[in-house]
Amino acid sequence: MNTDSLNTTETETNEENQSTTSQETNSTDTNGTDNVNAEKENDTSADDLAARLELAERERESLREAAAKWKEYEDSQKTESQRTEEKLKEMDALRQENQALKLVAQYGIKAEDIELLGGGSLEEMEARAKRVATLYGGSPTPPPNKRPYENYSSGEGAQRTPADDTYPEDWIPAGLKTK
Repeated sequence: MNTDSLNTTETETNEENQSTTSQETNSTDTNGTDNVNAEKENDTSADDLAARLELAERERESLREAAAKWKEYEDSQKTESQRTEEKLKEMDALRQENQALKLVAQYGIKAEDIELLGGGSLEEMEARAKRVATLYGGSPTPPPNKRPYENYSSGEGAQRTPADDTYPEDWIPAGLKTK
């Protein structure tokens, strides 16, 4: 009996240990499964995102093609006068841009200030160009002179004037003055 009771106690203890181990394993499996599920969700979401991106790119291409076909259809439905009118608008925009660039070059306006000239007639744009040029200040610095200066040393920066070694007129004694 003693042996049977020991075996029974050992069996019960083993069963308890196994159930505890099983519960721990289940919680680990659950956590591990959660981690695996989270990784799968991330992988799946990355796969889903890639699929969505590919779908969006295909849709964008089809929309571009449809827009091009629609533009062709609209152009075919336009009358000759409408086409001419559109070309004239394009040419007018190019003409104004050309005038603005000429004024920028003429008045020395910086490229970032072209928009200050606005639109309108040539006279209006020129008036605005003059106002912008006056805001810049006086005339721009003249280009450097390539002609060498007399008595000029390299690196001095400014031209030296020769020293005047004559006495002022009022310093000369009256007897020595020549008339």
